[in-house]
Amino acid sequence: MLLLTILSAAAALTSDRLRCLGRAWACGASVEPAPHRVAFIVTSGHGSNMMRGMHIAAMLNHTLLYCSHAADLSGFEVVVHVKELCTAVLARWRDVAHVHDHVDNFDRAPVELRAGLVGEIFNTEAHMREVCGRPVCAVIPHPFNLPCAVRGEQRRLEDGGLRVGLVGCGVPPGLVEAVRNMSSVRHVHLERCMVLETTARMCTRFYDKLDVAIAWLNTDAVSNSTKHARVRRFKPAERYQNPVALGIPTIGHTAYESMREIGPDSLLCDSLACVNRTLLALHEHLRAPEHDSRHANAAGASPVVRAVRQAVRLQRVAVQRIIDTLPRMYADLFARVVHAHRVRQQQRKFSARIRRHTDAAARRRQHA
Repeated sequence: MLLLTILSAAAALTSDRLRCLGRAWACGASVEPAPHRVAFIVTSGHGSNMMRGMHIAAMLNHTLLYCSHAADLSGFEVVVHVKELCTAVLARWRDVAHVHDHVDNFDRAPVELRAGLVGEIFNTEAHMREVCGRPVCAVIPHPFNLPCAVRGEQRRLEDGGLRVGLVGCGVPPGLVEAVRNMSSVRHVHLERCMVLETTARMCTRFYDKLDVAIAWLNTDAVSNSTKHARVRRFKPAERYQNPVALGIPTIGHTAYESMREIGPDSLLCDSLACVNRTLLALHEHLRAPEHDSRHANAAGASPVVRAVRQAVRLQRVAVQRIIDTLPRMYADLFARVVHAHRVRQQQRKFSARIRRHTDAAARRRQHA
């Protein structure tokens, strides 16, 4: 009877996982979420460790711990290892469900370490399909991670050309000059790259000055090496999402799977010629008030402008949906992870019981 129960639970878990290979927000009803005691463990206090550790833990009212100080985890049900696996915690606390949030770490952990995991979190479906090897895998896009108020209204274009911002730290050589020479561009702004905890003024110094943002190939993705090819495919899309969340139409690059999964395709480019065409369409789109439906549908409006206007709306909806459903994504994941961990524990107990009976039977035969 116990074996049938275990097999039935495992089959249900597998079914849930297969249904969740689509968009993460489509999995919200797969398991009824319940509150669980969760610890997010980081190995450093900088960059994406904090974004996916400190910020998410605070948003969900969970606990943040540093790997070097995670002494007692007996009260927790789930431990999320952010970016790097905390090997000491993974080895010691086997009664806790361990989850690895890969973030932007694309190096696979050793097999013996991955065996202790129950779940994995990925930023993209492509990365999950290639790497997922645990009972529970989920796609949870990178959250909006700026200390700015999230606004959904459309920016208004001032007199003259577009004020364009190049988002990110590693802007390839020549990109600034190429964008500056485009006919629709009035000024090009570069993001000042600082540690996130000190970037409260970035909102006014950078994002508040922009009409349009460009999240292009960073220098760490330009190389054709195998490592950089994986960066292009699987890197999180925060550079694309953040300006959109602030009401800024954003042009992304088709090389990034994370940007392609958010879309829309008409705001993603793979060449500067495409960027130029898209900026021209955005320039005309932004010259008219958003509420003027006559402009959007007038016979004089070009098909390109009508298409880019619709694309901007779809872009904002997609990013806002990620922001709105992020707590539910995590709640669903934690519920499925706890369930899978209990199934695993039952399987281990059942296997141990079978071994004891087998060993006892072997000893009886020896003494017969």
